[in-house]
Amino acid sequence: MLFRLTFALFSCTVLATAGSFGEDWPRFLGPFGDGTSSESNLLEKWPGSGLPLVWQKDVGSGYSAPSVLGSYIVLHHRLKEEEIVECFDAATGNSIWRHSNPTTFTDPFGYNNGPRCTPLLTQDFCYTYGAEGRLACLQLATGKLVWQRETAKEWSVPEPFFGVGSTPLLEGDKLIVMVGGQPNSTVVAFDSRTGKTLWENVGQTNWQGVPAIGWRGEAPYQWTGEEKLASYSSPVAATISDRRHILCFTRQGLVSLNPTSGEVYFSRWFQSTVNESVNAICPVVWNDLVLISGASHHYDSSSFANQPSLMAKEGTPFVEINPADAAARGIADGDMVIVESARGWCRLRAVVTDDVPPGVAVAPKGPWARLTPDGHNINWTTSDALADLAGQSTFHSNLVEIRCDKVTG
Repeated sequence: MLFRLTFALFSCTVLATAGSFGEDWPRFLGPFGDGTSSESNLLEKWPGSGLPLVWQKDVGSGYSAPSVLGSYIVLHHRLKEEEIVECFDAATGNSIWRHSNPTTFTDPFGYNNGPRCTPLLTQDFCYTYGAEGRLACLQLATGKLVWQRETAKEWSVPEPFFGVGSTPLLEGDKLIVMVGGQPNSTVVAFDSRTGKTLWENVGQTNWQGVPAIGWRGEAPYQWTGEEKLASYSSPVAATISDRRHILCFTRQGLVSLNPTSGEVYFSRWFQSTVNESVNAICPVVWNDLVLISGASHHYDSSSFANQPSLMAKEGTPFVEINPADAAARGIADGDMVIVESARGWCRLRAVVTDDVPPGVAVAPKGPWARLTPDGHNINWTTSDALADLAGQSTFHSNLVEIRCDKVTG
C-alpha cells in the first residue's frame, strides 16, 4: 500500500522575511516533545484553496511521522518486505539516502504492517525503532549504520499487540527506550553513540504486590512472568521540584525513573482489566502534576465499547467528583446525576472521591451513545466541531455543571 508524503508551504512571506528555515520538528511531538511550537505568525485558518504545494512523494505504509531537521526530512516506512529509513531534501523532495532492513512483521489485528515509531534526529544521528524491535542509529548526513540492537531477540519480550510503538527519548547522552523485556527490562537506557546498554529497570520488582487500582477488589497484583510490559506511550523527560524524571506510561502504569541510574522514584498502577487494551497517551506534565489518561477500564477503544460482555463489566457510566463539590450540590456517592453544558447533557452515576481536585470532574468515554438508556454519553457535552488545523478533533475538556437527577437520583 502506498501513501503520499506532502510538503506544503505554510507562509512564503514569513520564510522570506525571516531569511531562514522555520522551526525544526526533529522528533515525535516536536522540539519540546509536547506537540507545541515556538513559531509565530502562523496562519490561523487554511486558505480555501489549500496551502501552496511544494512537492509530494508516494511512500510506503506505517504510522511513523516524518521528522525535520534543517534541510533533512526523515521518514520511516515500509515498502513490500522492507522497513526503510529514508532521508529527503526538504526543499526539493529528492531522496538523499535510504537504509533498509528485511521485515516479516504482520499486525495481528489487521492494521498496516509498517513502522509505528517516529525518527529521532540530532545534528549527527538519526535513531529509529522498527515494528519488530530493531533499534538503529544512523549517520544523519549519509545514512550509514553506526550501531543496531535487536531488542526482541536480546531481551525476553512478549509479542506486542500492534508491534513496537513507543518512540525512544534522548536524554543527554542516553537513549531511553521502552523495550518491554521480562522480568525487569521494561525501560532500557542505551549509550546514544555506541548502543551499549547502560541500565534497565521496571517490571516485577516494582509491580509485584501493588494494589491493582481500578480492578475488582483492588487486590495486590501477582506477577506471572507472561505480562506484556511495553505500551504505546513514549517516554517523557521533565524536571519536577528540581529533580529530573523520566516518565514512562508503561502497560502496567506510570513510572518515574532517575535518568542517570534507572532507579524507580515512584510507580502508579494504571491498567485496564481487558487484556487487549493498551496505554498510549504520553504523560503530560504541568508544574508538579502529571496527567495520564486512558479508555474506560474495560474498553480497549471505542471500537469495543459496544460489546455486551465489556459493558457488563464496566457497569453504569460514571463521573468522578470531589467531595466538596458533591456536598455543595447535595450529591451522594452512587447518586444518578445530570452532567450538562451549553452543548448537551448525559446521565451518569456519581463517584465521590478525593482522587479528583475541587472544581474538576472526570468521566471516561463509556459506551456508544445509542447504547445508553437516554441515547446520550459524555461526548454530548463536548464540541463536535473540528479544529482549524488539519481538521482534527478538538480536545475533550470543557466546562460543565453537575446536578442531582431528580427523577432517578
